Amino acid sequence: AGVEYSYSPRLDVGLNYSYTRSRVQGTGLTGNLTTQDHAVFASVEGQISPRVTQTIEAGLKNRRFSQAGLSSATEPYAALALTWEVDELTRVQLSGSADFTFSPENASISQQRIELEWRRRIDAKITVALIGHYNHYELTHVTRLDREDDEFGARIWMEYTFTQLASARLQAMYLTRSSDAAFADYDRYIIGGIFRIQY
Repeated sequence: AGVEYSYSPRLDVGLNYSYTRSRVQGTGLTGNLTTQDHAVFASVEGQISPRVTQTIEAGLKNRRFSQAGLSSATEPYAALALTWEVDELTRVQLSGSADFTFSPENASISQQRIELEWRRRIDAKITVALIGHYNHYELTHVTRLDREDDEFGARIWMEYTFTQLASARLQAMYLTRSSDAAFADYDRYIIGGIFRIQY
């Protein structure tokens, strides 16, 4: 829910509230996790200049747990995207966020993320992109010790558009994560492809 005000033809501002209830099914080792999230945040969206657009959200988010022994947490909530259309073929985007999420191991995560993307259209059918990111995670488990992780990643992809309804993408990614729990340290190299078709 929210209220939006058009401050000018190029700038909209708003005040928003969101509520989310989540229940993550765990295992005998991790247990179930049930949370309620309340967020209040202001938003600004529009053009800074003819070639630069912005989307900014900032406020507070509260996460409450149904499980005994887990304390509720209130932290800053933020989402940022600055997009620079360098020319008709090239775009640079800086994005960042601070929010709550979940992990595959059924942990509640406080996550801070920043990402930089460079994208260029080579011709009418081929587009390439280079992306780098940094994530900081603070994990709260139901039955395990809490921990903090730092992750750096780099990714490159190339997309070929066959038609308006079909495209294929080849991508390669490198991830490295360091944690105050040694078992969570890793380096990964990932190569994959995606084929998309719409109908």
